[in-house]
Amino acid sequence: MDLQTIRNAIEEEATKLIQRHQRYAADLHAHLDRWEARSGQHRPKTIMCPEYWNSDPGFNPYHVRKHATKIARIIRRSICQGIYKPRPAARFGVPKDGGGTREVAAFQVADQAIARTLYKRLMDKGEGRFSSRCFAYRTDLTVHDAVLHIASSLAGRKRVFVAEYDFKNYFGSISHRHIQRVLADRRFYITDRERAILWAFTQSSTYPANAYSLVQNSDRECGIPQGVSTSLFLANLAAYPLDRALEGLRVDFARYADDTVIWSDSYGEVCDAVRCLIEAAKQMDVEFNVKKSDGVRVIVDPGARAEFESGNHVEFVGYRVGFDSIGIRERTVRKIKEWLSYLIYANLLQQPRRNNCLLQETQGVDRDYLVMISQIRRYLYGNVTEAMLTRYAAGDFPEMSYRGLMSFYPIVDDTDQLRSLDGWLAQTIHHCLRERTNLYQAAGNAQLPPPHTCTLEQLVHNVPPVIRIPSFIRIAAHLRNAAAAVGPNVVANPLAPSS
Repeated sequence: MDLQTIRNAIEEEATKLIQRHQRYAADLHAHLDRWEARSGQHRPKTIMCPEYWNSDPGFNPYHVRKHATKIARIIRRSICQGIYKPRPAARFGVPKDGGGTREVAAFQVADQAIARTLYKRLMDKGEGRFSSRCFAYRTDLTVHDAVLHIASSLAGRKRVFVAEYDFKNYFGSISHRHIQRVLADRRFYITDRERAILWAFTQSSTYPANAYSLVQNSDRECGIPQGVSTSLFLANLAAYPLDRALEGLRVDFARYADDTVIWSDSYGEVCDAVRCLIEAAKQMDVEFNVKKSDGVRVIVDPGARAEFESGNHVEFVGYRVGFDSIGIRERTVRKIKEWLSYLIYANLLQQPRRNNCLLQETQGVDRDYLVMISQIRRYLYGNVTEAMLTRYAAGDFPEMSYRGLMSFYPIVDDTDQLRSLDGWLAQTIHHCLRERTNLYQAAGNAQLPPPHTCTLEQLVHNVPPVIRIPSFIRIAAHLRNAAAAVGPNVVANPLAPSS
């Protein structure tokens, strides 16, 4: 890595973190403005920073960007001398879907930049060596390719045997000896200097943010730090022997990091694959997550009888895939409903239930309802408006990356599920709006602006687009058409929440 490359990488990493922090500050300011308008009460604005920013100046992107040239020179010199080691990371817990927390390591900004640059170089040289059924952390394949592969393979079948397994604490358990064995087989192009930097990140110390230290004291023999780019490469590298072994069997499969699904028309072939999976887990020194792994099942048409545990779809990385449809997994649907319920309650009922009935109008419409619709639309649609959906219905699809929740699901075509979500959203909004009307009328507001007088049918179809209830079906249909025109990986926003 030359000096210019290192400096550019550091500046890019710092700028990304700064922009993220500034978006948070802007969102906080807008939220407090809306709160004050609804409640008539003032709240002081306190902009928070991640706790570990105060642990050392190297975590503060504003400081790092200001001194990027000096930091780049120091790092460049240490790399050339073969003594570069990242400074210890600050670790913190992130809540997991199934309960508990996932430990994430945040390295200092400059070290994150080095890790990202190394990851890109290693993937440029070695991405083609990975299995075509390995879909995680790649530039040429994404989760949408995985889901489409599963869907196309299941399409038209009436019965298929499926094994679904998830590894327990995959990143934190991978054996270092196993990683060294895979690296030693020379299938991946990596220089001695790159190997040294890669290993320095793998064995680097981590400390809680409130007890941070610059002392390196790690002698770990297993686990790779989750939260740094080099670990993405190693996560795929560690499972490389598993992928090769499965490719040698008469089964099909898809793997996304530690999430593996295997299927075949033959129960015996799936059992052979499971034995292969168990052997690979022993080699990697990882365990199966029994709570999240469904094991071997038979997938059949809805209503069809089966001789043992059965289902009619496979769940994979936020998606639900059946024989004839692709939907959103149920656990994700529940989380979507929880967030939408919060937006509806916070805007329509929170203050009126506290007897703060300050009614404001914007363009002759209840301002709080207008804000709620805007928030829901931005959450689901991202940067798309109802007017844009109407215009794009003619087939004029710009080649662009979308935003919002549904941008992660540009290939969903389960219209029954989408229609059910639309019905739930409309009914919930209409019910809360009626309660809001009653609360305002009880407070002495006899004449209320639209949409208080609107019926459910009007809120869904016959009101101006700016206050029309957003629709899962409408945005999903647009994204499917756009994906067909320019490809799902162009349309999809990789940063959109999948769960």
